Amino acid sequence: MEPAQQVTSAYPFVKETDSITNEVVPACLSTPNPALDDFHQIFCKDVVRLVETSNIHKHSTTCYKYSKGKSDTSKTCRMRMPRVLVKTSNINLSTGQITMRRSHPWINNFNEWLISACRSNMDIKFIWSGNDAKALVYYIT
Repeated sequence: MEPAQQVTSAYPFVKETDSITNEVVPACLSTPNPALDDFHQIFCKDVVRLVETSNIHKHSTTCYKYSKGKSDTSKTCRMRMPRVLVKTSNINLSTGQITMRRSHPWINNFNEWLISACRSNMDIKFIWSGNDAKALVYYIT
């Protein structure tokens, strides 16, 4: 089955032409119906489409807004991208630091259930300390 056919069978309101299917923004599509027999397969494809269209970091001027006046080689991305690949999640028992598995250097942290429900980009992070909480409040306000 062609990708366009897979999308139109999962989302019958989407037209059956490749050009239109490729223009549909996944955030505008409804969340997959959990009552469907093939829900898990549709859900996984939906999450992949959402991540590919909204959760892969692309550098912008926002990344470097505190690097004004620096040469291009000394600028660093505020979002810490690209990130280091990590084969397996682990916990350093002496420091308590949690390192999550990462298979792609440019994908922001996400939860598959939240990204499917919210249908938008995200960068999930556990808030461990007062410094993390302070940085979050600064970011939000």
